[in-house]
Amino acid sequence: MGIYRCINTLTTKQPEREVYKLTIVNNQQIIQELISLEVKPDHVYMHLVESAPFNKGKTKM
Repeated sequence: MGIYRCINTLTTKQPEREVYKLTIVNNQQIIQELISLEVKPDHVYMHLVESAPFNKGKTKM
């Protein structure tokens, strides 16, 4: 069992995109990362990758 949980619960104005949030299983109130994906015929396009400020740099979690 992993410590992270990825949920596709966010809505977008562009229905061809899926937005996922990555949270810790025991603390789903703090979003670790966001990612927006669009599945194309020959590839998956990542429109947005967002990481929480405390997950950047040398002092990241």
